[in-house]
Amino acid sequence: MVNAKKVDIEVKDASLEEVLEICFRDQPLTYSISDKVIVVALRPEKNIPKTQSGIDVKGKVLNEKGEPLEGAAVVIKGSRNGTQTDAAGNFELKQIEDHAILEISFTGYGTKTVSLNGSGFLTIILTLSMNPLDQVQVIAYGTTSKRLNTGNVSTVTAETIAEQPVSNPLAALEGRVPGMVVTQQTGVPGGGFTVQIRGQNSIANGNNPLYIIDGVPFPSSPIVTQSLNGDITFGGSPLSIFNPSDIESINVLKDADATAIYGSRGANGIILITTKRGKSGKLKAEINASTGIGHISNMMHLLNTSQYLEMRHEAFANDGASPIPGYDYDLLNWDTTRYTDWQKTLIGGSAKMTDIQGSVSGGNANTQYLFSGVYHRETTVFPGDFSDQKGSAHIGLTSTSFDKKFSVNLSASYMVDNNHLLSSDFDIFIPPVPDTPPVYDSTGKLNWANGTFDNPFGYLMQKYNAITTNLIGNTVIGYQVLPGLVIKSSLGYTKMQTDETLILPGNSYNPSYNILSSANFATSSNVTWILEPQIEYHHSIGNNHLTLLAGSTFQNNTQNNITQDATGFNSDALLENIAAASTVTIDKTNTHFTQYRYEAFFARINYAYFNKYLINLNGRRDGSSRFGPGKQFANFGSIGAAWIFSKEKAIENALPIMSFGKLRFSYGVTGNDQIGDYQYLSTYTPTTYPYQTISGLRPTHLLNPDYGWESVRKMELGLTLGFFKDRILLETSFYKNRSSNQLVGYGLPAITGFTTITANLPAIVQNSGIEFELNATTLKIHSFKWTTYLNL
Repeated sequence: MVNAKKVDIEVKDASLEEVLEICFRDQPLTYSISDKVIVVALRPEKNIPKTQSGIDVKGKVLNEKGEPLEGAAVVIKGSRNGTQTDAAGNFELKQIEDHAILEISFTGYGTKTVSLNGSGFLTIILTLSMNPLDQVQVIAYGTTSKRLNTGNVSTVTAETIAEQPVSNPLAALEGRVPGMVVTQQTGVPGGGFTVQIRGQNSIANGNNPLYIIDGVPFPSSPIVTQSLNGDITFGGSPLSIFNPSDIESINVLKDADATAIYGSRGANGIILITTKRGKSGKLKAEINASTGIGHISNMMHLLNTSQYLEMRHEAFANDGASPIPGYDYDLLNWDTTRYTDWQKTLIGGSAKMTDIQGSVSGGNANTQYLFSGVYHRETTVFPGDFSDQKGSAHIGLTSTSFDKKFSVNLSASYMVDNNHLLSSDFDIFIPPVPDTPPVYDSTGKLNWANGTFDNPFGYLMQKYNAITTNLIGNTVIGYQVLPGLVIKSSLGYTKMQTDETLILPGNSYNPSYNILSSANFATSSNVTWILEPQIEYHHSIGNNHLTLLAGSTFQNNTQNNITQDATGFNSDALLENIAAASTVTIDKTNTHFTQYRYEAFFARINYAYFNKYLINLNGRRDGSSRFGPGKQFANFGSIGAAWIFSKEKAIENALPIMSFGKLRFSYGVTGNDQIGDYQYLSTYTPTTYPYQTISGLRPTHLLNPDYGWESVRKMELGLTLGFFKDRILLETSFYKNRSSNQLVGYGLPAITGFTTITANLPAIVQNSGIEFELNATTLKIHSFKWTTYLNL
């Protein structure tokens, strides 16, 4: 802008045209507005001077809220000349034709085409794109789009998660990500999940993916002591202690190009969870409430009493035998005219769900905030008052300085979960026989039929309670040193603590067993902190776009578990008070303290030419405390390349119905260190029974400092096709993963004192497959839209 000067103007309730008129009334300028593009030019009497090669053009690229878009690509259509916007959204092109056409694009936004027509200054406003190819995908230490991604990443958005009434984010991924198998281990709230991405890579050790929430690694191991409640929750799922409504998106990283920069932690795939942040605008308050009822959808078909008795008598007749007194109670002692539908009795109830959410958000161009809270309660289909209740609070804060050089991103979540369940699941696969005595006797007490009936309602008196707290926080601080050069650091912390109580009153057992009352208490904590300093550089020359990233990771994780068994209570009313027990012992098999340390250095080079030829290089050097001296460090890396062949003129002319075509390839090596801590050392544990009041030590693991990392080699070839202006998108991927150097319990003769030792087995596990994704806009009429998504 010629002879520009800064003017402070206060405008209230003015139109855009009125604001521009005020801004430019003292300037020799004209302006026009068309399709959200503001074109400003010198008035006719002050025409822009042209050089022999053309004119100089400056401009600014903004989003719909008026915020600058840094890194937007500005390209002269039909040429190889272009540039990128800076932190303030500004760009400049020198000596171009005065009637040139510019194409402006940015990740997640629709591409806009602008004709210069002699204009010297442009303000371009980009709008969010509804095209799935422009969907923002969160990748390792950055973002990209499906259009420009050289790797295989599947994205599930907040809108998709909100459509499903689930309390665990993993349940929202079921059936939505090709190559990913999500198995719910149990139907009770807070129960465990098993997740595998593209099969089982390791024979004996961890096959869990890496979970990362806002840059902070999240535990994948069970959150409760399985010896206390493993058969009903299967250890519980850590992600059940995270609120799904706080999630903005979940990105599943699968191939080597997407995962290798995480090194050993990416061997089994990565699940990146990004939480919600505030958006600029007026203060916005929302409250959502929902409720629901659930039932068992399918029951097994079981014999009724007459059918059951007929089968039993026929069995005795076939054997030429007779029922045995004192053993065959169902035939000789119980009322053979009774019938109890035990499935309906034990799991035929209604599970109720209540969910209340509230949030407050807003901000301006420099600072945006979000505060949210949730209360969630679920009951079970079992008889009795069993439930899982949780409450959470979340904060998301983003702030940048006025010059857009300094930025701070803060996210924090805190949740309390109170899971109150029965001690063990009913064994419905082998239910009681249909002619059992009544559940309660004439006095209203549990009926044990003189010790002949193991009454399943005894389980209802055995109470289990787990109170879990989860705190997770992350802060990213960045500063732009030079145009395109940013230094930043991410600091994360998470602490999950669980207190469990298992109450086993004596009157919950068959009296003939003579079992005394007891209680079990367990406390476990999992604390992780992580620090990741990084430096990133963006540079564009014409249509050459280069991004360099380098950084390091320092991570520390500690786990502390203690389990205590208490007996000798003089009243069942005191079972929840460990101090009332006459005998308290420590369960040494479930009591331990471990520390895990991890550090790494990583780098990435990303190059795009004309946004048509793409290449991505990743490298990482990992160090893990789970290996012995000389084996602690290993190198991993990958290469990914893509060719958007639909931009080739020959293909564009030959196949006009094909709007997009991309061919991609990736190959790389990741590792695996998901074994127990201290496995390379000789370890000991205190003896259970002291000798002469002194506790000794016994060996628990044999020394082997020579085993090393498992390695997983991943290869993938992918093809993405778009038809009819991307209304139909088809993506096909072929992959082959080969995992070698397997870490297993290698067999030893028992004469050594141990039957196994941790060692590398020269075996290879291969997983290969083909994945298909179809995304189609089946019908779109005005505000009505019908989309179809299929995967195989």
